[in-house]
Amino acid sequence: MKKILCIAAIVGMVLTGCDDTPGTGDGPGSETDPYLIGTAAQLKKLADEVNAGDNKAGKYYKLTANIDLSGYQSGAGWTPIGNNETTGTQFCGNFNGDGYVVSKLLINTHKSNVGLFGCIYNGGVVKNLGVKGTVEGVEVNFGDANCIGGIVGFVCKNSKVENCYWMGDVSGIFNVGGIAGQVHWDSEVTNCYTTGKITSASGGGGIAGIVRDGSKISKCAALNEEIKDRGPNSGFARVVGSNNGGAAYNNIAWDGMKVIGSTVSDSNENGLGKSKVQIKNNDSFDEYFPSPLWAKASNKLPGFRGNTESMPTYLATP
Repeated sequence: MKKILCIAAIVGMVLTGCDDTPGTGDGPGSETDPYLIGTAAQLKKLADEVNAGDNKAGKYYKLTANIDLSGYQSGAGWTPIGNNETTGTQFCGNFNGDGYVVSKLLINTHKSNVGLFGCIYNGGVVKNLGVKGTVEGVEVNFGDANCIGGIVGFVCKNSKVENCYWMGDVSGIFNVGGIAGQVHWDSEVTNCYTTGKITSASGGGGIAGIVRDGSKISKCAALNEEIKDRGPNSGFARVVGSNNGGAAYNNIAWDGMKVIGSTVSDSNENGLGKSKVQIKNNDSFDEYFPSPLWAKASNKLPGFRGNTESMPTYLATP
């Protein structure tokens, strides 16, 4: 396996991929020999490289440890990995969290296509990853803060997010979701769950703000506290806020979740409602979050590497 972005001082020089441990070091970043990322600085270097125009198409990355992003909370906070501002700055590689968790993500910006990843494109993959934090999109000019997600802002063109979870609040103006803001052009989100609050002016859902153009969301659990609106606009539901030529099916959601102040009935966009008792008993979790990748226990939410996550207060209380 290959290690990317390892920074070490050797004879006063800063090198990347410098670990000479057998089986690691600079190399191809292939599926069988991925680049390894084990620190926040290494993850930031990946973001810098993608945002500078190296989209990492055909390259594979794998986490080797939990990542704490508390060192990237000043100003606008974390700069997402990839964006959709210019050609070539989307992330087109394969990112395997390998069951590790990125925590203390904080973003506060007026930009669009925002999350831990800003935009994954043309077969990009993010999988096996937990993310915790707060993402806030603010409006300075009309059209700001579009496609805001906890894990990915914009999932586009045959790209995929699978076996991931988000815990935290996400807010923006257009197309806001816990996993992704927008899922577009034959892309998919599967086997994911979310908690926290979602706030949007148009298009807000626990998993995604909008799914469209042949994309799909399936086998996901929206366990959010509420979906809130910033004004009298449309496109709000428990799982996916709006559906424009996409598909949402075989999803579940907490039946006590408030959507613009009220509980709602089951539907494709709202998912099949589950009570607190059913969620605490892991009802449907074996199907949506299968072992051995996912660890599960009563009164806990699924996690990775043998660890589970604590229920948020709004689900834990009777």
